Amino acid sequence: MAVTQLCKLVSRSAVHVRRRYSKDSKLRLQLVEEQTDSSTATVYRCGDSLAVCNGPLLPHTGFLKVFKMFQLSSVTLSSQTESAGLTRLLGAAFPGEKDREEWEREQEEARRRDHRRIGTDQELFFFNDVSPGSCFFLPKGAHIYNTLTDFIKSEYQRRGFSEVVTPTLYSSALWERSGHWEHYGENMFTVTSEGSQTFALKPMNCPAHCLMFERRVRSWRELPLRWADFGALHRNELSGALGGLTRVRRFCQDDAHIFCTPEQLEQEIVACLDFVRSVYQVFGFSFHCLLSTRPAPCLGEPEQWDHAEQASTHFHTLLKAL
Repeated sequence: MAVTQLCKLVSRSAVHVRRRYSKDSKLRLQLVEEQTDSSTATVYRCGDSLAVCNGPLLPHTGFLKVFKMFQLSSVTLSSQTESAGLTRLLGAAFPGEKDREEWEREQEEARRRDHRRIGTDQELFFFNDVSPGSCFFLPKGAHIYNTLTDFIKSEYQRRGFSEVVTPTLYSSALWERSGHWEHYGENMFTVTSEGSQTFALKPMNCPAHCLMFERRVRSWRELPLRWADFGALHRNELSGALGGLTRVRRFCQDDAHIFCTPEQLEQEIVACLDFVRSVYQVFGFSFHCLLSTRPAPCLGEPEQWDHAEQASTHFHTLLKAL
């Protein structure tokens, strides 16, 4: 029925109309609240259908000739446990049959190379619902994992980094101080202990390293301090976003922080980028650098951002040179 209605809609070459609305049915308002944090949301009407959307990919549905349907499922809103009475269609559309066939060949090749299938077939690793998004490395996979870890640790040591070991669980007071509780709290796993004190598994190492740095007065002669950390991190990723080893909830990353003077900043950045390039070359990878500017909202003092942005043009030139 859904596919038939879709085909009828395409046959009319319905034009996508861009509208804005601030109130509608209770269900649509709830969808808007989940998809935007502003007072209004952009929606598009296509025939009799109206949905929150940033914009159409095509000017009208007459361009859609051939379809490949993947999945038909009921929609459950975040605040409910039962179906909302809506159906979600997941699929792809193509200009013609040859385009669909070519896409299917590419998908088959991707499935053949899928690291999740290879990991299972070669008994390297697997995933289990008892710990969603967390990998179980079997002996062969653990050997590869440890070999890669030893390699990256040797590269850190060669570049003057020292390894530190930090806890996994921290009081919410630390995350509130760092700003993560406000801006990242929903993506953290929390634990409540005796006395109703709240703790959270660390999703990153930044606050812990800053805590280590401030534990005593530092001399400029100690700088730069380069600290690497291979501790386990946990992030409460949405279940639908999980994808093998590419998106997980528990992982270890070759994470490091550098404490330096403003005068040392350029040298340290250039050295870090050279570090990335040399490691990527070992595995035949390439990368492209982009300069990150001040977000809104942002953490930190405005004066620090001003100073950093003043140097951005010079750093951008360095990135191009690399």
